[in-house]
Amino acid sequence: MGIVVCVTLLFALSGAIYTCTPMLSIAMGLWNSLWYGVRHLGSFWGHAALATGVVMLFAGIILWLEDKVETSPALAALLCKTSFMRWPVVVGLLAGFLLYAVTLIQLNLSYQIIY
Repeated sequence: MGIVVCVTLLFALSGAIYTCTPMLSIAMGLWNSLWYGVRHLGSFWGHAALATGVVMLFAGIILWLEDKVETSPALAALLCKTSFMRWPVVVGLLAGFLLYAVTLIQLNLSYQIIY
């Protein structure tokens, strides 16, 4: 699960290079927050999954709005209203990516990780 989330965070962080990036980010955000995060709220990784899932969900929505902004003035107005979220989302994606990437490296090197 960590590898899938880490790669998805990297895709969302890299931006809308491909058309599937917004939908992948939304799908993985929902999966990460609802499937793992909600089920494990008592642990550190449950909180991490919930937080990174919500950030991926917001990133996917912002990227989707940017992709569709030319087709609808209503979407352009919605994108304008959500533009303040861009930098907090980017910082959240970067923090989540680093958390998962460092943990995966530590697991491969048999180091102690957070439980």
